[in-house]
Amino acid sequence: MKKVLPKHDNTCRGCGRRPVFSIHSDFCRDCSRLAFRMKARRLMPEAEAGVWAYVRANDYKCYYTKMPLEMDDTRSPWYCVFDHLIPLDPRNMVLTCALINEMKSALSEKEFWYYVEQLADYKTEHKKIKKIRLAYWRRHVPMAQGKFPTKKPRWPDPKAKKCDICDRPVFSLQSKYCLRCSHFFHRTELKRISPQAKEEIRRHLRTKGFVCQYTGVPLDTENDRSPWYCVFNCFVPGDNSRVLLTCALFNEMKSDLSIKEFWYYIRQLANYKRKHTRIRKKKLVYWYRLSSRPRFPQRPH
Repeated sequence: MKKVLPKHDNTCRGCGRRPVFSIHSDFCRDCSRLAFRMKARRLMPEAEAGVWAYVRANDYKCYYTKMPLEMDDTRSPWYCVFDHLIPLDPRNMVLTCALINEMKSALSEKEFWYYVEQLADYKTEHKKIKKIRLAYWRRHVPMAQGKFPTKKPRWPDPKAKKCDICDRPVFSLQSKYCLRCSHFFHRTELKRISPQAKEEIRRHLRTKGFVCQYTGVPLDTENDRSPWYCVFNCFVPGDNSRVLLTCALFNEMKSDLSIKEFWYYIRQLANYKRKHTRIRKKKLVYWYRLSSRPRFPQRPH
């Protein structure tokens, strides 16, 4: 008697909506790629189960904004990526776009939405940004390398010359800066910042001090692990002709966006959170991030 083979189910086991990728697979094309990426990243079983449950319930949409995700173009800011819902916790992974993943950085979901609303209020109503303690921030900003003195010398003369920037005692008789400013401008040399950008930074420091040039938040110049640590940001991504001072947190959130694009998406995100309005995508001029994706076998002929 001839054995009858069971009929192959044509529905994807991942999303439960599309037909399978091939008769040898249990997934559609997008779910096959997603399963391959999760295997390559070695996601924990509970994280993988959570991702599949979300895909079956919501299809391929961003967890934070419900925007449709790009599944093919890895250079797109809307490309589907994995994000830790709680930073550094591999047990709970969600799907989001590369742009939101970069902006969220090492923030929890609650911290991310808090600063989105704070930045939107600062831009629209000029409200002062209120800092909160970040529970999961562990970013380390590389400081100046090489030997650099850390102890302040004792001056026998009380009328020692003052720093050219902040009027503190100079670091040494051969220097025109104090210890803090000497360390800071040593970093500008390592970053190879242009003379025009250095002069603009000097003017800003003389008038306002170490304050973020985008948000007016006071900057930390000592603790390089602080989210408020003073860093350099290219006003136009990839262009070192104009460099502004900002904090590490704002630098991470701005990512590869121009300042106009950044404020546009901050307002869009704040409106989505408060009014549940749909986020309107805008073409990003300077986005050049390449999301890492393992090679996936092509469709069999």
